[in-house]
Amino acid sequence: MDLFVGIVKKSEKIFRERYDGKFYVLLWTDESVVSAEILAKLAAQNISVIGIAAILPDLKTDGKKYRIPIDGHPSSFAYEKIAEYLLTVLSENPS
Repeated sequence: MDLFVGIVKKSEKIFRERYDGKFYVLLWTDESVVSAEILAKLAAQNISVIGIAAILPDLKTDGKKYRIPIDGHPSSFAYEKIAEYLLTVLSENPS
């Protein structure tokens, strides 16, 4: 977990140096202790996190429509909804 957070922090540093923009992490979380710890560690590093639940609020109740049936990875529909959300967020807060 610390390695993951360290990689994200380093990625943020590189991004800011190269592009001088707002860095976001899109995180697929669940209700586990691990997700909570990751969120806490990223928050402690002042990393802006967008949880997938903010984008796909019905994921928990109607998650099948967002997943590929065979392997459970996000579907093209999920990515379409994520892209729409990010476009809205980035349009409202470009810097």
